[in-house]
Amino acid sequence: MKTTHIIALLFITNLFLGPSPLHADNSNTNKKEDKTIELVQLCQKPVKTRGPGDTLSKVAKLKTIILWSETVTQKHGEDFAHWHKAKAKKIKCNKKQGSSYYYCDLRAIPCTYKKKEQEAEQDEPKTKNKS
Repeated sequence: MKTTHIIALLFITNLFLGPSPLHADNSNTNKKEDKTIELVQLCQKPVKTRGPGDTLSKVAKLKTIILWSETVTQKHGEDFAHWHKAKAKKIKCNKKQGSSYYYCDLRAIPCTYKKKEQEAEQDEPKTKNKS
């Protein structure tokens, strides 16, 4: 297997699975906190890409996902470029007639999540001071 294939597979594996639990910060595991953060999903218009192709269909698919992510980063920023947050994902890979390469067409809606803005509470006391 070529070095570029191995690097691509490692990159995509990290995209799908996220960081290893070994790298997680467990310093607060004994603290019990009940904090709830409300998130709002933000999405852009669908982004279409055609991958560079490869002799292996799975590698062609991975290359196309990487290209989609790079394209979304350029158009909308890194927050939207995460494949696992995208919606309406469609990937179709075919081998062109007379070619030994698979090419993939991809269409997905780039999305991200942001903290919900909450109204600021007023810190004014309810009782008025008499002067």
